[in-house]
Amino acid sequence: MRFSPTIILLLFVLDIIIIFVLVVPQYNQFSQALLEFKTKKADLENFQKNLNYLQDLDRKLEENKDLLAKINAILPDSSHSNQAQLIYFIEKTAEDNGGLITDITLGLPKPYREKNQNTLAQSTLAQPKIYQRELSFNLVASYPGFIQFLSQIERSSLFIKVTQIDISKTNFENLLSFRLKGKTFLYKD
Repeated sequence: MRFSPTIILLLFVLDIIIIFVLVVPQYNQFSQALLEFKTKKADLENFQKNLNYLQDLDRKLEENKDLLAKINAILPDSSHSNQAQLIYFIEKTAEDNGGLITDITLGLPKPYREKNQNTLAQSTLAQPKIYQRELSFNLVASYPGFIQFLSQIERSSLFIKVTQIDISKTNFENLLSFRLKGKTFLYKD
């Protein structure tokens, strides 16, 4: 049985049309579904790894519950949130500028209210989020060292505002004693 060349050509063109109309779109859908499957499988594996890691951490925290309770007991409470950082910063800044801090005093945090805030608005507010703490300290330094110190603490991220400066002489040549009073502000959640 012999087929004519036109029938063979017609069958060949028909096969190509069937391939491009039926097979190629199905293959593209399959490839897209396979890619989505691999992506979701990788996401699931990463999620499982993270879950295992968190479960391991939870187990370790549970094992060390007594130690964590001791650590929490010695940490300062939120009312003294940045006290140590503030003292360290003031002393380090004074030292960097050739000065010495003595007699540092920090007050307790008090809610900060704007001067133009009316009393009705104050009563409707819940707990304030911004607190202020008064501070005072003595600085023994040269005048140029004092100016540099003052510039650095007022530009710091600790929000220190100097409100009063008293200057007196010392027994040392080129050194003055500065009594500074100011305020620092802190944010509580």
